[in-house]
Parts: sequence; C-alpha cells; structure tokens
Amino acid sequence: NKRSGMRLLEQAIRLDPQFALAWAWLGNAKLLLAITQPAAESRALVAEARTAVTRAKAIDPGLAMGHFLEAVLHDYDLDFAASMDAMERAYAADPNQPYLIIRRGRNYAMLGQIDKAEQLIQEGLRRDPTDAIGIINLSRIMLAKGDLAEAQRLAIRSRDLGFVPAGAAICAMLNAQGNPQEARTCWAKLPDEITER
Repeated sequence: NKRSGMRLLEQAIRLDPQFALAWAWLGNAKLLLAITQPAAESRALVAEARTAVTRAKAIDPGLAMGHFLEAVLHDYDLDFAASMDAMERAYAADPNQPYLIIRRGRNYAMLGQIDKAEQLIQEGLRRDPTDAIGIINLSRIMLAKGDLAEAQRLAIRSRDLGFVPAGAAICAMLNAQGNPQEARTCWAKLPDEITER
C-alpha cells in the first residue's frame, strides 16, 4: 500500500538524506495518494510532495523523476506550458522510461494533439502494459475519438489493475451509453474516497 511505501521511503531518506531518487519517489507516492483522498488531505499531500520534489531536484538537478514530478505539480497549478517544459526535460533525461513516454503523451493530449498523444501512450504501454494510469489516459483519448466501447474496456482494465479513480470514468461512460440507472448503481458502489471529492 502507498502509506507503507511512503514509510519505507522516509526510512531510506533518514538513512541517506542525499538520496535524491528516494525524495522523488516519496513525492510521487504522496501525489498518488492525494488522488484518492478527501480535498483537505489531498491539498496537504500535494504540499508535502512539492517539498520532497524540491529536495530531490536540489540534490540532483538532472534527475528525470524530479522533472517528471515537477511537471505533475505544474498540472496541479494548471500551468500546462510549464508542465510541458518540465516533461520534455524529464523525457530528455531518460527517453526509454515507459512511464515518461506515457505521461509525455498525456501532456500532448492536454494540448489537443490527440494523434501524437495516442502514439506516445501506445508506445509506452507496449513497453509496460500494466501502467494503469497510462491505460486510463488512453481510455480518455479513445473517448475523445468517439470509441466509447474501447474507452470503457480500457477504463475497466485500469480499474482492475488497481487505479481506483478509473471507477468514476466507468460510471460516466455507462451514463453516456444511455444507461443512467446502471450509472447510478455504479456510482453508488464506488469507494467513499472517490465520491466525496
């Protein structure tokens, strides 16, 4: 679980406060946990993630994970131009990392470059077919392209791989398919941490 992972990262940092990658992964863990928490706790986790990422980048300014997380934090600030710049730095530092290829594709999708986004996310998922967040991002692209059945299949796969927020996308797609009662039932079965946000 994410909280036990954070405790292990915090222990690694106590043993070696200059371990840049541990700082970066601690920031990542906090951002991932923030997705599924109530708003007040989510804000606190994002603030803690900023601190961890700043520390990681201070120790190793060229760390790909540090630039990637900087991009994610810019997304939280709705500064998509800065996010894209940070993502390009992350990708340049480690162009073979599947999650960076996938997240770079997500950024292109946010800029409206759907074909480029799909190409990058597909490439990243060929390298790591278990990236649940990449799969939900591909689901969103399929939805934008009008392929509701494929979007739903991908959202279900993402949820089944453990990305809990994908459940909300599945419910919304049921409603879009003209099944409002199924959508309400789906929504009622979602975990509280999703429906309370």
